[in-house]
Amino acid sequence: MNWWKDYFDEAWIIMQQHTKSPEQTEQEIAFLNYFLHTHTYQKILDVPCSTGRIALQLASKGFEITAMDYNEKLLEIGKQEAIGKVAEEIKWVQGDMRQLNFEGDFDAVLCLFNSFGYFEDADNLAFLEGAYRALKPGGCLLIDAHVMETLLPIFTSKGFWKFEDCIVLEERILNYETGRMDGSWTVIQDDKQTISTSSVRVYTYRQLVELLKQVGFTEFISYGSYFGDGFVYGDDQLLLAAFK
Repeated sequence: MNWWKDYFDEAWIIMQQHTKSPEQTEQEIAFLNYFLHTHTYQKILDVPCSTGRIALQLASKGFEITAMDYNEKLLEIGKQEAIGKVAEEIKWVQGDMRQLNFEGDFDAVLCLFNSFGYFEDADNLAFLEGAYRALKPGGCLLIDAHVMETLLPIFTSKGFWKFEDCIVLEERILNYETGRMDGSWTVIQDDKQTISTSSVRVYTYRQLVELLKQVGFTEFISYGSYFGDGFVYGDDQLLLAAFK
């Protein structure tokens, strides 16, 4: 199931510039800057990094960033954005997040913007195992993702967004047998219509923590937003810090 290859080559290329406002990004960076400094983390892996929305901002604050993504088109957008700004502070890596070839290289691994759960269970676990190996002792994996406790209170079968000249239609099915949210996306821009699909594994909070424990993580802090408030049922998102 490689839906993400087409989705991030087509629909996401169009949508990505519209999905987060400058104010949202500013708040996310403020939280990440505080969190990383509090734990004295300096060497950071951002995976998948997409166009470097987070990587670029963190590099500008002095963090040593490795930005990794499978999609070369998205990486190229990030590299061009970095020219003349933070080009020397970011190492761009094209690769599969299920095959992280790092051994104790990073203080923190960031997997943000609902980027966990794209694969089958075994491959999702492979990413967590790779992230654990990539961390130094005392390091942290920070995951921003939906879990059932965030999704069920707001779930609807259809969605509609309009961003300037871009219209996005989404139809969703929450498959209780597979634990996946399967979506069909129609993106309309400049009289051109692009149709893509998605399929994301949505774990419960307990299932996700148990997976993290399985690969070796021992301590956890959960937040309900980038304002740093504690996570409770019905929050819009889960931001989970897992420590090695």
